[in-house]
Amino acid sequence: MLKRILFILLFFGFVGSFSLMAQGSIGYDTACLGSTGIYDVQTKPGASFTWKLARGNAMGSIQNISGHSDSIHIVFGNTSGIDTLLLVEQNVLGCPGDTSKMVLVLLPNLQVSISGTDSVCANSNNNGKLQILLSGTAPFTFSYTDGLQIFTETNWNFSSYTIPSILYANAGLYTYTLLSASNAGNCGLQLLGSGQIRVFPKPSANPIQVYK
Repeated sequence: MLKRILFILLFFGFVGSFSLMAQGSIGYDTACLGSTGIYDVQTKPGASFTWKLARGNAMGSIQNISGHSDSIHIVFGNTSGIDTLLLVEQNVLGCPGDTSKMVLVLLPNLQVSISGTDSVCANSNNNGKLQILLSGTAPFTFSYTDGLQIFTETNWNFSSYTIPSILYANAGLYTYTLLSASNAGNCGLQLLGSGQIRVFPKPSANPIQVYK
């Protein structure tokens, strides 16, 4: 539970978001852009329930399920951020209860792209021109290949990654592509692009001739 709370704080970058959880909320839920979440409450004879989102329709819209007020589904939109789901029960006598709260964290989709070109001589370091860009919720785990080997980076917390230099003994064109990626939210993965390193051969050593 502590890791999840810290994740919310790190993602949104300000401690003020935590006040939504501190003020008596039931808990929290995470959702992906464009997804649908189902929420319900234990029903009581003669009771009715009123649901609403604190930010209105800014992040999603509420619809009752089968006309019953004790369960709803929320169709989330395309804006990431934090909202609060509010619930008020009205009993059979028409008396409203206290407001129950649930913090909703709408996570951005994960998109990872690789790009760049470089030219080097055999057995020489590359110039750091191949990069991987990441958008979504850190930390990231991703794998890529140069066509010969598979490389994996885990728990990467930044939005860009410079591919480390590899010494190629053989001349040729090495194409880098992404194989997989995941992050804290696991939302809407897209893998894009490719990068290339062209390796040129070195001339063979020439024997030194002596003339006398």
